[in-house]
Amino acid sequence: MATFLISPDIDAAALGLNAEEAAVYRQLCSRRQCTSTELIKQCRIQNPHALIEAINVRLKEANSEWLILCSVTRAPLSGPTQSMRTPVGYYRLRRNAPFQALS
Repeated sequence: MATFLISPDIDAAALGLNAEEAAVYRQLCSRRQCTSTELIKQCRIQNPHALIEAINVRLKEANSEWLILCSVTRAPLSGPTQSMRTPVGYYRLRRNAPFQALS
């Protein structure tokens, strides 16, 4: 997957994120979007959705233009592999630019 190096207006240290939250935030800043299984594997965390929610709260409190969007978690499928039986959430860091009407 491509590396984007997104530079949100506030870094992890300024948001006061703990080590797990900072790892997730840095991962999303470098890749822009990740699945819950990628975050669990690469950041060595247990509950990515709770961490994402905590990061979003901090971003909103800091009046950041950036937020992490959470998609609906894919339900587990009954398939032959473990990856099909695992629910997967999708997360994307995006700039929440205000709508501007055309003149």
